Amino acid sequence: MAKKPTTLQARKREEALRSKVKHIPIGKLKSNPNNPRVLRDGAFERLKKSIMEFPDMLNYRTLVATTDKDGKYIVLGGNMRLRALQDLGVKTVPVMLADHWNKKQRDRFIISDNVSFGQWDMDTLAASWDVEDLANWGLDLPKIGEGVNNPDYVPEYRIVIECTNEAQQQEYYKTITNLGIECKPLTL
Repeated sequence: MAKKPTTLQARKREEALRSKVKHIPIGKLKSNPNNPRVLRDGAFERLKKSIMEFPDMLNYRTLVATTDKDGKYIVLGGNMRLRALQDLGVKTVPVMLADHWNKKQRDRFIISDNVSFGQWDMDTLAASWDVEDLANWGLDLPKIGEGVNNPDYVPEYRIVIECTNEAQQQEYYKTITNLGIECKPLTL
């Protein structure tokens, strides 16, 4: 098992990372044309508000980019933040360059940076956090009676079956599809 880093080690690692951060004029940055993420109007406005209220966050959650053939920088991670920063009229942006990554690493980062592996523990959030703050910070919380109060709400119905191993997953998949029910096996 790896040793937990000491405070000094953690501080040195943070300093090393921060030394790789460049402040780049926003006009030299361009969105990734293959960015698979979208941000709808309400979420985009919340992102802009979050940046305006807590701009120092950008120094710890920088954009990640690579140098393009034209000398500009293509953003791999932070395309929505770039769009928000452009909209807000920000002149320079903290960026970490990943020019040393190969294409496969760049592609993996684009997806991995946007994947949410965890789930929110709603009981902990309700007990320890202010719901209004969470909403202001951009967390989409489930609303009680959302289907009744929101005419645009379209319910989704799903069944999740947790399997203990791949063989059990295959067995359940076969049984369910033999009933004529469409399903998708996922390994998470």
